[in-house]
Amino acid sequence: MSVISLSTRAGRGNSALFDRLSRGDGLGLAIVLAVQTTLSLSLHNTAFEDEALYVYAGHQQIDHLLHASRVYDSYWYISGFPWFYPPIAGFLDGIGGLALVRLFSLVCLLAATLATAGVARNLFGRRAGLPAAIVFAVAGPVLFVGHLATFDALCIALLAGATLSATIPRPRCFVPGVSVGTLLALAFLAKYVALLFAPSVVALALLCVSGSGWKLRRRLSALVGIGTGAAIPLLVAMVLDRQFIKGFVGATLSRHTSSTHTSVILESATRWAGPTLAIAAAGLVAALAKRRFVALLLFATGLIPVVSQTVGHELTSLQKHVAYGIFFLAPLAGLAVSTLVSTTGEHAEASVVPEPRMRRTVRAARSERLHALLQRTNARMSALRIARNRKEVHAGRNLAVVALAALVFAGIGQRTANALYNEWPSSSRLVTVLRTQVRPASGRYLVEESEVPRFYLRNLISPWQWTGTFWFQYKTRSGQLLTGTDAYRQALRDRYFAIVALRYGPTAPLDRELYQVLKNQHLYRLITRVPLGRQRSDWFVWRST
Repeated sequence: MSVISLSTRAGRGNSALFDRLSRGDGLGLAIVLAVQTTLSLSLHNTAFEDEALYVYAGHQQIDHLLHASRVYDSYWYISGFPWFYPPIAGFLDGIGGLALVRLFSLVCLLAATLATAGVARNLFGRRAGLPAAIVFAVAGPVLFVGHLATFDALCIALLAGATLSATIPRPRCFVPGVSVGTLLALAFLAKYVALLFAPSVVALALLCVSGSGWKLRRRLSALVGIGTGAAIPLLVAMVLDRQFIKGFVGATLSRHTSSTHTSVILESATRWAGPTLAIAAAGLVAALAKRRFVALLLFATGLIPVVSQTVGHELTSLQKHVAYGIFFLAPLAGLAVSTLVSTTGEHAEASVVPEPRMRRTVRAARSERLHALLQRTNARMSALRIARNRKEVHAGRNLAVVALAALVFAGIGQRTANALYNEWPSSSRLVTVLRTQVRPASGRYLVEESEVPRFYLRNLISPWQWTGTFWFQYKTRSGQLLTGTDAYRQALRDRYFAIVALRYGPTAPLDRELYQVLKNQHLYRLITRVPLGRQRSDWFVWRST
């Protein structure tokens, strides 16, 4: 065995672990999924307003289907088809509580992580799969959505499945197109924001058409398949709810525009997805030589959430929507990492000279000419060995840097997820107070973010007893119909609400207006103040006199 062969084996050993994790029995992906599960499950808080809304809606719909009970709300304003995710959430909550609904979200994002690895492998080779999965799995917004009982996790999983199916090269395109179209339509029904990403997935399906000759024909076949697959779920949705189109328009196109400053949106997006975007940019540069259009398409798609909400000056839900973009950026990040840790051990194999042949050459060197030739050969071999050693050190250093970067990236992701998961205050103390004040089928209750106490007290209080602070309509004793702030004021003057709970949070301007009426002790009396901790306004609870 030659010295060069030993050096070659040592050089290749620097990336042996990486190759095993990337191509072997799935050990690498199993580790990634375990880390993702651990980090997501470490998040703790009471129900978020959106979680409470969707799960409560699911309970209402299930009760309506099973017992023909009245549904007091059509839920047309939520950003997804009301009869898709909410019943799933309500069913799971009935079995295992909110924890089981959140676990369902985690399972969806674990599936999305596997799909991320598959997409990266299909587009940029096997080595890109594992690092792409790592970048996606430990990103802060992904960990956050993975423990949130909303339709975002289901939507991302369906989008990921559609993208994976679109990037698998197949000679026949109609049947795969049907699967892509069906998954895209289901993602759209889960959450309407999927419509922003659907054109990119369709474009990927067309770019990844394989085979030689008649590509235009196969692409047309793929388009027909996608259209066919998408039509079926959408037709079913329209049959189940004739207000489906109206609800979609009302929940998306007819929403009131916000006025959040562009700098605030960009700063938030950078804080949540900046590391992923930086690595993906490096992958974009690496991919320009071979898969230019695919790389540009992925990068542009990853920026859609930030761009769309910057144009609309809307910060709401950006922390969740950024996770959609990270899915499309992760394959590029995987390419960047795999390019960094690649070694050139394959080229060294061509320079191997067996040691036994060298010894025979030494024995046969009877003349000075042969001896000089041997010296030149040894010098070349020594130079090659030094070069290989340098490559070994460089490759090992790169692998160590990547491992360290993965740990740092996971730490940043966990810190980001923790910050996002603690943005809303715990509702446990408020719910405890309200439980002692409310009465079944008696009295009406005005509560800011009423979705949360309504969810926790659903077995005690009927839906019609709750009123939130986002919209209200009130008919006065004289028959006049009021809406908005005037409606709230008059209702308080008439002592229409038995309990009022405000915290000067999302509707702080309205809360201040209502306080001008509530401070009249002939109408309402402050019964308790529920502290929420530093940098947060406390809950104030009044009871009518």
